[in-house]
Amino acid sequence: MGCVVSGVIRLRGFSVTELIERALDYSATRHRVLADNIANVNTPGFRRRDVDFSVVLRDAVRRDSRPLPLMLTHERHIAGPRGGGTTSPVPLREEGAFVRADRAGVDVDYEMVQLAANSLYYQALLRELSWRLGILRSAITEGRR
Repeated sequence: MGCVVSGVIRLRGFSVTELIERALDYSATRHRVLADNIANVNTPGFRRRDVDFSVVLRDAVRRDSRPLPLMLTHERHIAGPRGGGTTSPVPLREEGAFVRADRAGVDVDYEMVQLAANSLYYQALLRELSWRLGILRSAITEGRR
């Protein structure tokens, strides 16, 4: 499951702080996408978009836990890092029925609920990160304020 490496808890190659950072990036991206959906609620033919973080996280964990070997075809090639770059969430256009007769594909009530849920998720992540940094601050100051 997880192991402790030099005082940092690591889960399948990621520190918990790195996972929180990635989740915060996802949540900020999702907020922008949901706000764009709300802004285009009256645009005929517009289809709502969303971001699926579970797919991004699963791919990132899978990629970073199984390094892909790089083929060196010349002795002067430099071996690259494992995993190969960062993963960022990509907005996905949802397929399906249009919501209204004018062919607009956005339900403003649904989008507002999703936006509120995403805001709560972001706040929970910040609270967790703040708690973890508080533990580090306490350890650094040896419990003194």
